[in-house]
Amino acid sequence: MKRLFILFAILLLIPSLALAGSYLSDLQSDARKPRVDAAKRIYRSSTPQDAATYAYISSRLQKEYNKLPDNRYHADEMSWWVKALATSGKEKYRPLLKEIASNAKNRNLKRHAQDSLSKLSVYAKRYEIKKSKGDGKLASLDPKAREYVLMIQSGEPKLQREAAKRIMRAGYSNEVIYDVVSETLLAEYPTAGNDRHKLDALAWMCKCLGASGNTKYRKPLETVAENAHRKIAGHAKKSLKQLY
Repeated sequence: MKRLFILFAILLLIPSLALAGSYLSDLQSDARKPRVDAAKRIYRSSTPQDAATYAYISSRLQKEYNKLPDNRYHADEMSWWVKALATSGKEKYRPLLKEIASNAKNRNLKRHAQDSLSKLSVYAKRYEIKKSKGDGKLASLDPKAREYVLMIQSGEPKLQREAAKRIMRAGYSNEVIYDVVSETLLAEYPTAGNDRHKLDALAWMCKCLGASGNTKYRKPLETVAENAHRKIAGHAKKSLKQLY
């Protein structure tokens, strides 16, 4: 029985190991297209990759980010590698990203490195959230819904915006989810200031409440429509129309 259990555990691990191996193999390809495609898949994945993959990306970037600054294909590849490295969420890669953001001779690569610097800590927080089981009412939610709710509660605008979009598109009906969105919206709109990322996140929370179809959320939306920054207020007013 014990041997069967071990065999079953190994079989479960094989797909994830093969996936990580395929990324590294493609990144080491002599052809550009497999390398770029692998970096794109890493960037678009919602889970961190193995340490060897990130170590290879880092090493290759250090050697090559300024190798062909006037070659747009090379600059595009390096940009995708920079974005892929940011998904590690590891602070040890911040110095390299800073170096590229400061010293890259290609303007687009420099811009992507600067953007990736701000995303490094966002990815780290995202992975912490994925590990969390939540507590109280959140513990009863399915893993994806719980992850989205914790992202709303994170205080990180980029995570909040993504979560609000995903909740809205999933069409959940559970009030526990929308209660958190409502509570967070009411708590954070007064201090949003002119932070465009925060304003955007709060605007999506308004849309999320409107899409719920639940008249319970009229009052919080009315409060925001009457008192918030004009950008949020405008979305709150549009969302209110969905609840009448």
